[in-house]
Amino acid sequence: PWTYLGWRITQQEISPQPLQLEVKDTLTLHELQKLLGTINWLRPILGIATEELHPLFVLLMGDSSLTSNRSLTAEAKQALDICAKAIENRQGRRRNPELQICLALVPSRYQPFALFQWDQTEKDPLLILEWHFLPHTPPKTVWTINEMFAKLVIKGRGRLQELDGRDPAIIYIPATKDNLDWMLAEDAGFQAALASFDGDISVHLPKHRLCAEIGNLPLKATTRCRNEPVKDLTVFTDAS
Repeated sequence: PWTYLGWRITQQEISPQPLQLEVKDTLTLHELQKLLGTINWLRPILGIATEELHPLFVLLMGDSSLTSNRSLTAEAKQALDICAKAIENRQGRRRNPELQICLALVPSRYQPFALFQWDQTEKDPLLILEWHFLPHTPPKTVWTINEMFAKLVIKGRGRLQELDGRDPAIIYIPATKDNLDWMLAEDAGFQAALASFDGDISVHLPKHRLCAEIGNLPLKATTRCRNEPVKDLTVFTDAS
């Protein structure tokens, strides 16, 4: 094995060099920002999900002074434990040039995530190259699952263009065939995300325990929005 920019690289796997999380019970905002920056650097390979870091992101709220203190809650400490175990136990796989690269949108509790390869000769055929996550703070108040999927398709296609100069061979969408057909026909954002894509689209995720445990989010082929104004009373609500 050899090391490069903090990573330990072997012939088949990639893992960070041995790290240890030593965190005080009280941090300044600046220290917390640096800590989350380091964890974000590790997330693509280790697959640390957004919801697992949620208690840490919550601590960023409040006084914006960099010297203001943040006390770690029990939930935040638990999130740090998850990060420590992920650093110790999880590894990313190096790309096999003989296998096609696919993109799978796997729904999680908060947001969907993931580039992978499928190697039938391996005991565990799912070879995860990188995890991809959406921003912790959505760009608008109401962010639909269709919009999340579109954003992940754009992000995954862009990342693979950087890595391999091509699109994914297959994009897996966790939806029914009818719902997928509706999104392709009616959802402008989803259409834009798949513009010029010449690979395959499948609604059947690979048979793997990871996909089975996370499960599918139900998608309905309906929308509450109309292209024309509704002839009725307009009501504004304060969601803050």
